[in-house]
Amino acid sequence: MARTRSIQALALSHALAAAALSSATLAQFAREDQLVVPSASLVADEFGGEIAVDGARMIVGACGLPSAAPGLATEPNAFVYERAADGSWIESAVFSPPPTQSLVTAADPVALAEDFAFVQRAGGLGALYVHRRSALGAWPLVQTIDAAAVISASEFRAQRDLLAVGLPYLTTPATGAIQIYKRTLQGEYLPEALVTAPWAHFGRELDLDGDRLVALADTGKVFVFERSPVGFWSLAATVAIPITQLPMDVALSGDRFVVLAESPQTVARVYERDAGGTWTEQQVIEPATGWADTFGVGLDLRGDWLAVGAYTMNQPGTTFFAVGGAYLYRRAASGQWQQVVRVTSSDAVVSNGIGEGVALGDDYVAVGGGFGSGTKGSVLTADIGTLFHTAPEISTAAGGSQDLLLRAGPAHAGEIWVMVGSISGTNPGTAVPGTSLTLPLVLDAYSSAILAGGAPLSKVIGVLTPLGIGQSTLALPAGVAAALAGTVVHHAYVALDANGAFTHASNAAALRLAP
Repeated sequence: MARTRSIQALALSHALAAAALSSATLAQFAREDQLVVPSASLVADEFGGEIAVDGARMIVGACGLPSAAPGLATEPNAFVYERAADGSWIESAVFSPPPTQSLVTAADPVALAEDFAFVQRAGGLGALYVHRRSALGAWPLVQTIDAAAVISASEFRAQRDLLAVGLPYLTTPATGAIQIYKRTLQGEYLPEALVTAPWAHFGRELDLDGDRLVALADTGKVFVFERSPVGFWSLAATVAIPITQLPMDVALSGDRFVVLAESPQTVARVYERDAGGTWTEQQVIEPATGWADTFGVGLDLRGDWLAVGAYTMNQPGTTFFAVGGAYLYRRAASGQWQQVVRVTSSDAVVSNGIGEGVALGDDYVAVGGGFGSGTKGSVLTADIGTLFHTAPEISTAAGGSQDLLLRAGPAHAGEIWVMVGSISGTNPGTAVPGTSLTLPLVLDAYSSAILAGGAPLSKVIGVLTPLGIGQSTLALPAGVAAALAGTVVHHAYVALDANGAFTHASNAAALRLAP
C-alpha cells in the first residue's frame, strides 16, 4: 500500500514536468523472451516453418527436406514443447518418421488440439499421425490416418474435437476438398464430412475456429463454412476479395478473418461478420516500412491480436541480412488495427529467415523458420501485452542495455506511466488498491530503489504519446553487477489518469543477467 501511494505521488509530482516522447525516437523492434532450437541435430532445415499452439503447448515442424542419404529414417521432424510456470518452453516430445519414409522426412504440416498432436510427414505425401499425451506426459502414437485422400493433404487445423484436412490435389472431386474429422469419446478421429467447392485446389489454405471454417482455392474468394449442432457443414458465405493475384493465406478468429493477398503488393485484409451473417472488409493493413522485408509469408489471428510474418525483416544495426520476424497488430477500441511492434530475434545467425511459421497463443507469439548459411531454423517466443523489450539478456561483465517498449494503446493517450521493477519474481504479483488490477511484480528493495530514482533506468516516469507509447532504457555498465549474474530482473508499469487514478497495469518484461 505504501509503495502504491509512492507511485501515485511520484506520478502526480512529475506530471507537469514529464514530456511525451516523440514516436520517431522510439525503438520499433522488440526481441524474444526465449529462442527455441531443437535438441536434435537436424539434416533438414526450416525448423519452425510450421508451428501450432494450444494453451501452454506448442508443436514445431522441421519442414525443410534433407538431401537423399542413408540413415535418415530416424531423424526427428516434429517437436512438442510445454510452457513452464516461469514462461519458459521445455521440450517434452520428439517425433520421428517411420522407416518407410527414410528419404523424405519433412513434417509439414503440424497441428495441436488439447492432448492431441498431429503430424503429416513426407511433406504432404504420407499418412497423418495422431499422438496423444498420456497422464505421465508421454506422447505415444495412437492413430494413423492413411486414407488415400490424406496423401494429397497440404494443410490442416485442429481445435477442440475437430480436425480439418485440406486436400487441394484430390482427384475425386478434381477441384479438391476438405475432410472434416471428429473425435469420438474414445479418442479416435473419424470422418464427419467432406466439404467441397467448385474451384481448383480448394482447401490449399484453411483455418478452423469453433464451428466455423474458412478456406481458399485458386480464385479471389474466401469460402466460409459453418457446422450445425448435428455435424452438418454448409457453405455460409463466399466473400470476394479485391486482389490482383490469388490469396495466399487466411486466418480466422470468431467473427473475423484476415486474408493475405497481393494488391499489387502483399496486404492483410480484415473482414468482420455482422449479426446478419454478412462479411465486410474493415481494413487493409500494409507494412509501415514498405515491402522490402517480405511482409506476408506467415499469418495468425487470435482475438484482438494479429501476427504477420516477414522472413527478410532486418533490424537496424544488424549486418546479417534477412533475420526475419513478425509484425504485431492489435485491434483498438475504435475497431482499427494498429501496429504495436515488430518482433525479431537477438541471434541473427540462428534465426536467419524466420517468419514463415507464425502462431498466437493467449498471451504470447511464436515465430519460426529459417534457411541458408548453415542454420537449421529456430522459433522465437515473446510475451504479448502492453510492454515489450529489446535484448533479453545482458552480460554483467560486458554490460549492455535493454529498451522497455510501452505500448498501452490510444485509449491511454496522455496518461502518466510509472515503471517499477523487481528481482523477486512476478508471482503472486501486487494488487493495485482501488482497482481490479494486479501489477505482476513481487515488490522488493529494487522496487523501492526505482521509486527513489536510484535504479539504472533512463526514465521512471513519462507521459504516453497519442498512440499510447512510451519508452525507458535500462543501462548496465560493464563489471558493476557481477554479483547479480544469474538473476532475472522483471519490469512492469502502471498508468494513471489526470486525477491520479490507476487505469492500467502492464505485463512483466524479463531481463536475464548473464556472467
